[in-house]
Amino acid sequence: MNKKELTPLVVHKAIEPYVDKKDGLFKRVSSDKDLIRFKGSSIDSNFFFHIKSHRKQGNQNLILLEYQPFTAESVESRASWVKSDQKSIDTHFQIWFKLLSEFKSTKSVFDDPIEKGFQEDYYSYFEIIEEEKDKPLEPSSILPLYEHFEEIRLKLDEYKNEENTHEIENIQEEINDLNKNLTVSGRQEIANRICLVWAKLTKLGIKYIKEFVEVSRKYVMKEAAKRAFRRYASYTNHYTIFKNRRLKIIYSVLSFLILSGCNWGYEVHEVYEQKIKNSDKSIFKYSALSNINSGAKYGYEILEENEEIGIRSAKQLPFHFFSRMPTKDTISIISFQKGRYGQPEYISTVYDQVKGFIVETTKYKWRDGIPCRLDYGFSKFKETADSLIFYGISKIHHRAPTESNKIGFLKGNVILIESDSVHGKVARIKVKGFLAKEHIDGLLDRHTILKNDSLKISGLIHFEFIPDHELRINDFSDIGIFKPRKIRDRNKIKNNRQQ
Repeated sequence: MNKKELTPLVVHKAIEPYVDKKDGLFKRVSSDKDLIRFKGSSIDSNFFFHIKSHRKQGNQNLILLEYQPFTAESVESRASWVKSDQKSIDTHFQIWFKLLSEFKSTKSVFDDPIEKGFQEDYYSYFEIIEEEKDKPLEPSSILPLYEHFEEIRLKLDEYKNEENTHEIENIQEEINDLNKNLTVSGRQEIANRICLVWAKLTKLGIKYIKEFVEVSRKYVMKEAAKRAFRRYASYTNHYTIFKNRRLKIIYSVLSFLILSGCNWGYEVHEVYEQKIKNSDKSIFKYSALSNINSGAKYGYEILEENEEIGIRSAKQLPFHFFSRMPTKDTISIISFQKGRYGQPEYISTVYDQVKGFIVETTKYKWRDGIPCRLDYGFSKFKETADSLIFYGISKIHHRAPTESNKIGFLKGNVILIESDSVHGKVARIKVKGFLAKEHIDGLLDRHTILKNDSLKISGLIHFEFIPDHELRINDFSDIGIFKPRKIRDRNKIKNNRQQ
């Protein structure tokens, strides 16, 4: 449906001056329901100005306006039909604009100068040029940021107590809002939302700065730096999403490293190991952070028993999604190429050899953007030779499966996340799934073992399962499941089968 052609030209001409209207007090937001929507520029603003619809009354074209506030004596909204000409619209818009200006300039007991100061300080790490501030993020940046802040949101559950529950839940809600806006907001607003999350965490205390803010700041700047380096190396005008001012100081010093692609200066941050049945080889999933800038590298490596490799030499094998549990001979993976929204489209299957394994890669065209995220609690599990089944599913987000209240997965993409506070305790279990429409009456995940008609989704799904009782890492086998490994040397990854 072409919404533009359903609206009379006289209405388009009347609201045309507002299409690109910008100001520090408000911003334009997308809408499927209204002709144009503006809202207050602060992240949590309830103030809005909507040009909602039009109608013809006699010989006149009218436009329905709704805005909040409409008077200094009230914060309620007001709706009214006005003539569809610029003068009539502007009369009401200027009332709203003046009220926004006065709200901003008037000091209030509800203002939090400490939190605002933290937010402004963190924002100084970002530099966004004027003509880029309203542009969306690059699609390749959205998913890493989404997953990073979801990780923080879930981890915060472990820090709740009677004194801070309200504050932490408020931060978790801010993260939800941030992630919802990654695909619909401009770069400046997203930077402000990120800084607000950091500011609220900072206000909770030193522990939260060390365990959340500093790690998060380094990661987010890595996402910026990665693109800045690529731009620097290629001498193009490709604009990075966020440019860290501090990085400018070291660009000239590190230029020869950037141009040569050197990994010098990295330290191992996380390592997960998945052992392969009847093989002395293991697959390692790792991430490493730079100790000299905000860079990072992450990927997969295959190591034989007692083999070790320096993080500078570690490969970044393209094992983004295993279609089934790796065996001693074969590793089967799925890769995605840029495609249209909706149903994944099969392209081809190709074969290669990596470190003695036959690597079978099935390629699909699929949309860019954020994979679906489904969170559930569970009461028990069953592990078989090639699968992991969760029982007693309880909804955390989205609908729970309908069949026997259980869901199972073939091994390969299962990751056990360890509690930060209790060594060896399972905090949650992350599993990737891939759903494709193979039956008219519903969806069948080719790479799970159960059909779920309740999941009306296609494509890559990120499942997270949180146990309702204590589970230990050692309650699960080592085969086909990624388990966290203790880092003994931050300069290397080692396959120590005695771990």
